[in-house]
Parts: sequence; C-alpha cells; structure tokens
Amino acid sequence: MSEIHAKAAELDTPIYREDVLVLLALTVMADKRVISHEITAFIGATKGIEAKLGLVTTFTRDSALAWFENNQSRVQAMLTHENFAPELHALLKRLAPTQSKSVLFDAMLKIAKSDDEFHISEHALIELVAKYWVANYKPVLKASA
Repeated sequence: MSEIHAKAAELDTPIYREDVLVLLALTVMADKRVISHEITAFIGATKGIEAKLGLVTTFTRDSALAWFENNQSRVQAMLTHENFAPELHALLKRLAPTQSKSVLFDAMLKIAKSDDEFHISEHALIELVAKYWVANYKPVLKASA
C-alpha cells in the first residue's frame, strides 16, 4: 500500500467525508445561488474525489444529491453566520492532513466554473482555502463580479 493510500485509509472517516462534502457544498453556494450545473459538478466531484484520494467509494449520484438536499440549509447558514471564518478554519484544519489538496482545489474550481461564470464570491472562498493551506499563495484566477 502506498503512503498516500495508507494516509487515505487513515482519513477515511465519516467526519472527514462530511468535511469534504461541506467544502464542496460551500463552493456551490458561495455566490448565494444554487445552479443545476454546479449541483451536477458537486455530484461528479464527490465520486472523483473518492477515487483520486484513495477513499472507499460510497457515493452514488443519488446519495450525493440526497446529501446536498439534506444539508443545503445548514451549509447556506454557515456562509452567512458571523462565525464563518472560524468555522471554515476549523474545517480546513480537519482537512489539512489530506495529501493531495490539489484534488480538493480542482473539485472546487470545477464546481465554481461549471456554470460558465467564476463569481467573485467563489474566487474569494477558493482564495481563503488556498491562503490557509499554501504559504505564499498568489491568486492567478480571474473572477467576474
């Protein structure tokens, strides 16, 4: 077993999976709109992340959609809550052991750009995540207002 897959097995817990889903859902809702293209990208990202991070595959299209629908109001509330920054930092701290953070960034970008518009709020969220995880991060992405 490779070191990355050994680490993935260690991380493959319900809390870790929940944190990954919340991060992806935050990306869908960052611009305060829920667009079908972004939900479709969210569903695709759940399966893609499991495979790329070496996690046991558990999500189907239906279960990912059900998770999104069941947690949409909670995640939307998180975005508007006054404690958003500390909550996001706590989430990112729990996800910090992820070996391939680029997999998470790629999924966030695919979701954000899936509606052919990279909204400034989506860019800001991805930039916050990058600044938390990557020293000397310099944004290179253009967002639309």
